[in-house]
Amino acid sequence: MKNIGFVLNLLTLVISILTCLISLIILISIIYYLCYNRMKQEDRIIVIHCVNIYPLILTFTGILVSFTIQSLLGDLYGKESNPSSLCILMAYLFPVLCSTLYWAFVNQVRDIMNICKCLFVLYFVRLCFVSVVLFIQRISGFNISGYIFLYLLLN
Repeated sequence: MKNIGFVLNLLTLVISILTCLISLIILISIIYYLCYNRMKQEDRIIVIHCVNIYPLILTFTGILVSFTIQSLLGDLYGKESNPSSLCILMAYLFPVLCSTLYWAFVNQVRDIMNICKCLFVLYFVRLCFVSVVLFIQRISGFNISGYIFLYLLLN
């Protein structure tokens, strides 16, 4: 049973280190993109949300790597780790970072949903317009579908 725990801890360590490296690379590339590219204010908001999320992921997985290393050392040498003040602080920060990461994702999803809502209203209005025009065409017998498609293409 100890071998399974050791393998799972080792697998968690490898995945956590890869996650740290990937989030660090993405964070550096986002900061580089923000500094050296000209963007509109609306486009910068989504990028700033990403800049908010990736340091949280980096810190979260860094703490997870520390916990996993302590667990691996305990599995290898059979020692119990003594709770130091740094360990207690990291154990406190772990759920705090979980909730902060959750709310950062919720905030980003809220912004994306507002964009989708605006697009949905736009397409819904167009669909209602086409439905009304097709209904009028059906009742009156006058073929105006060419004008509708020309209107929709120009707008």
